[in-house]
Amino acid sequence: QGIIPHDMVHFAVEAEVAGVGFLGNVAAGGDAGFGAADAPHARAVERLVETVQAEAWAGAPTPDAEFLDLYRLTCDARGDQPLDLDAAALAAIRARLAALTTQWQAVAVGSSLTLSLDVPTHG
Repeated sequence: QGIIPHDMVHFAVEAEVAGVGFLGNVAAGGDAGFGAADAPHARAVERLVETVQAEAWAGAPTPDAEFLDLYRLTCDARGDQPLDLDAAALAAIRARLAALTTQWQAVAVGSSLTLSLDVPTHG
């Protein structure tokens, strides 16, 4: 599709953002359906994934301040509280995305790529 699959964008974001998003919820034994997206943090992560994926489709990074403004606007439009992100967090997400893209492009048709996500425990 030109960029990494949506769930790999989730991986890139969730590997760099504290807390549980969609993949973290599934890895912790939660529901893979939309019910998992009811948690405020998970919704904020989903908005971030959407913003990161839109930037990837654009093919070039957006200036950090503009990216963070767009993320906040996306959250506001859906009634979600944005995560507290800074330029360093955004750089880490972008670096992870670039690394995953390189790994994904090296996978031969019919082959697979296995990733491991550290999931915070609750209790």
